[in-house]
Amino acid sequence: MSIATITRTNYPSPTSQATFLSMLDTAMQVAGFTLFDSKNISTIENRIYSLAVSNAAKGTVYLRMQLTTGMVITARLSALWNTSINTATNEGTVSSNATFSLSSLATISFTAINSAELKGVLIVQNITSFLLGVIRPANLESWYDESQFNFAFTADNSNNPNVYGTTLIPGSVASSWGMNFSSFLSGSNPYNANIRQIRPIEFFHPSAFGSVGYTSNDLVWAACSGISNTGIDELITSNSSYLYLGKSSGQSCALGVRIS
Repeated sequence: MSIATITRTNYPSPTSQATFLSMLDTAMQVAGFTLFDSKNISTIENRIYSLAVSNAAKGTVYLRMQLTTGMVITARLSALWNTSINTATNEGTVSSNATFSLSSLATISFTAINSAELKGVLIVQNITSFLLGVIRPANLESWYDESQFNFAFTADNSNNPNVYGTTLIPGSVASSWGMNFSSFLSGSNPYNANIRQIRPIEFFHPSAFGSVGYTSNDLVWAACSGISNTGIDELITSNSSYLYLGKSSGQSCALGVRIS
């Protein structure tokens, strides 16, 4: 078991992009990332966070967060980042975006999540949420060689169950991956009111080589029908608590990470 350590900080609505980025940098470091580089490129703020997901030769990945002047945030993973020429190597698909506000009176929260299978920050403002982080399932299939290929993913915040890795993977295939998912998972169990789950979550490539690994019971799909998209609800199941990480529009379930 690898119960997540979470640290949630609520702030007044940031009045500048610089304030937002300072809050985010602090939260990402609490989650276990290193701020590897920070650049403004063509008016877009770039933060490159490095994370060692294993001790293997290709066990370190680089998460690039981009933030426009309009406060639109996206993220993607790469195998390497060159600080001299501001270029990523083997950079994967960009995640769906979210837009935050510098003028809203609502607070903004940054929840740092540090677990063996998910490290990152859940950003929430009003009904907008964005999970900036890296997922690495606990169980890797033996044939997948991490001395040559990356094994880490970032979530597509508005298109579950898609996840994206780097392009440093076996074969000439795209970097879009999938997870086992069922649209039938929605509400609580009528027998005992526990939140229903899919566990473990299996990761696979839809066009090549099938399953690559699966999570422990500490990272699950949780039913979320009727739950507001705040990303701060604690879901109870089987005497354990899971932090709900926000659902995609129209989806009936969302990722949950065990916190007790």
